Amino acid sequence: EYFAADYICMSDITQSPKPWACESSLRELRIFFALQVGQYHLNSLVFGMIASLRRLEKLDLSMDMINLPAYPEVIQEPARLGRSLNLQLDAGLGQLEDLKRLEYLRFDRTTQKLEKVDVDWMASTWRRLMTVSGKLSDDEER
Repeated sequence: EYFAADYICMSDITQSPKPWACESSLRELRIFFALQVGQYHLNSLVFGMIASLRRLEKLDLSMDMINLPAYPEVIQEPARLGRSLNLQLDAGLGQLEDLKRLEYLRFDRTTQKLEKVDVDWMASTWRRLMTVSGKLSDDEER
């Protein structure tokens, strides 16, 4: 099964988290998780929800900028700044350790500050991972 949506506000899905109806069969998820300023604590809750998708093979967290002007302002600002799910272990990435079928990870146009330890964890945990697409960090020294 496949689910795609242009975006979702992280605060909306974490207010009353419920199991996803498709969690036992979803193989591909494409969605931009928009993060508002001051809501960084929501990363862990969203990771917990994604972790329930044990059959997931493709995870695309990128933002499609083509339709940006049509989106509500609450989405436009995070999209322009790349504020989305933080893919660091310190932010809760480790909760995704059971996604053993993951082959594809895309996070284009999101702001990440991945360290070597984060990338090493991805490579050693997701043995089937073949494609990673996205800028690992804005910091040129990393």
